[in-house]
Amino acid sequence: MNEHDLRVHVAFTDGNEHCRPGARLRARVTIKAPEDWRADYLDIVVFWRTEGLGDEDKGIVFKETPLSGGATVSALYEFPIAIEMPPMPWTYRGRTIKIRWFVGVYANPKPGGEIAREFEFLMHPRPELFDARLARDSQEDDDAEEVEFPSTPPPPMPGAGRKPPPVAPPPRSLASQINPPAPPDVAPPD
Repeated sequence: MNEHDLRVHVAFTDGNEHCRPGARLRARVTIKAPEDWRADYLDIVVFWRTEGLGDEDKGIVFKETPLSGGATVSALYEFPIAIEMPPMPWTYRGRTIKIRWFVGVYANPKPGGEIAREFEFLMHPRPELFDARLARDSQEDDDAEEVEFPSTPPPPMPGAGRKPPPVAPPPRSLASQINPPAPPDVAPPD
């Protein structure tokens, strides 16, 4: 079987591809398969993962296996999802690290290898601001000019290489001013 024979679609409630932390994520996964399509398993997963510098982290908040054990699928299946989202982590798209949320559909058809489809959504308390910031950041990236660095180092800054001025000693404490210590080579009177 060709992986393109399986059609997967995720429809988020009200057409919104975002969810606020702690709110309910509602979506419907629709799978259109050829007749008599069989799979060892079919998993539906809601998860987040990090991308960028360092190790990749991943957290699964929902997993359901509606089909397993070589089950035969009819031409059209629909699976509703209604889960309460955790308070964190929020979607984040920085320059060095990203946190992304997905609804994933994974299947292992017979015969054939694993098929994976992932549908990204936004999980953030203020999605309207997040979307505006993404649009602004994208525009800034488009407007950015490339900078060419010189091959020789810049000249030293004025005053470079001079010693810093000496630091003044800390003020004497009041106790040492009232009872000054005896000099070390003078013995006290008998």
